[in-house]
Amino acid sequence: MADFIVNEANFVIDMDDGIKDDWLRPGQHLPSGHCIESLADRAANFQLYEVTDGSVQVLAVQPELKARWVKDGFVPEDAFMPLNSAAGPLFVMLSPATLVLGRITELRAYGSLRYALNVAAALQSARRKNGQVSLRDGIYCELYATVLPTFTQTRAVCDRALFLNVLSPDRSEIIAASDELSPSALNVSIVRSDLQAHGFNLPKFAPFFVSGEVVQPQGFAQSLTIAGAVALHEAYQLYACEGDAYLLLLEPNFAAAMCNAGLLWPHELLNLRVDRAVWRAQVLSKRYAVESLNDRHFGLTLEGAAALALAMQRTRDSLPQADLSSGLYLAQRGIILCPSGGGSDADDGKLYAHILHHGPFAQAPLNDLAIKVLTRLVA
Repeated sequence: MADFIVNEANFVIDMDDGIKDDWLRPGQHLPSGHCIESLADRAANFQLYEVTDGSVQVLAVQPELKARWVKDGFVPEDAFMPLNSAAGPLFVMLSPATLVLGRITELRAYGSLRYALNVAAALQSARRKNGQVSLRDGIYCELYATVLPTFTQTRAVCDRALFLNVLSPDRSEIIAASDELSPSALNVSIVRSDLQAHGFNLPKFAPFFVSGEVVQPQGFAQSLTIAGAVALHEAYQLYACEGDAYLLLLEPNFAAAMCNAGLLWPHELLNLRVDRAVWRAQVLSKRYAVESLNDRHFGLTLEGAAALALAMQRTRDSLPQADLSSGLYLAQRGIILCPSGGGSDADDGKLYAHILHHGPFAQAPLNDLAIKVLTRLVA
């Protein structure tokens, strides 16, 4: 036994051992009207719940943790609502079920470029808030483009290792600390290099803005702090901002074409000077899907599937020759922006059926009856 060596770095003490009591109970109604269904995850100072209608996830935290997140700027004060429970005072955050909310160690992109870029943006944004805290025990919150640290005593793991774990094709985990992996931090070039090394097909052009830049479109009342670029195309660039907003930039000629087609209205578009040109811009809520239909990321719900069908039909009526499969879906506007034509042989029904069958889904796949009924909406 003298020659037997234990690598303690491979073991993490479960700080949640002995936690038995759920803070919220099944059937309990929140002030928002949502009804608790079941506990999805728990730790010493947070618990994550699902609701009966599957519309949101509920993050319940103790006051001390919530106060620390707000003080450090990870999330705004109004992200939470107070709640008195049998366990004492709590604060709860409601995140749409279409977005990802959970431990960062559980995340895997599985080939989705959008998923990977979302996490990279969140890691970089969170690191600016606190340069020392370990994010390995953190809760990834897509809604606010951040990783919420829970300040446990788990072994520190560098941000790049956490990102590489998200890119892993399996459940393997790199647990390298900052002095064990070089480079250990994330930036645009490191993220791009790691994505290419894992086989992602990346656009050849770089984003206009990097994480941490502050921008203010002309005509918009507030400035926006960029968390990171999450979708890049020659016709548009999409950025996750700190807070619950996206910044969508549209190449001027593409924006004009979408206006001419009646999908956008010129007076609703903002202006933002980038790269010696003025691009058109929109600020959109993260609570609604903004995604390319050839790299879907938002979880699909029954309601979301019906909304997508309407958007496909509305766009097809305006753009008879469009290729919807590569279009940018704006659920908040109920339209799909299409950078290229696809010819008259486009099969919208086939595209829609593929989405219904393959997701990704918010809580669970749609059942056969739902798919059968929904496919009738797109001929």
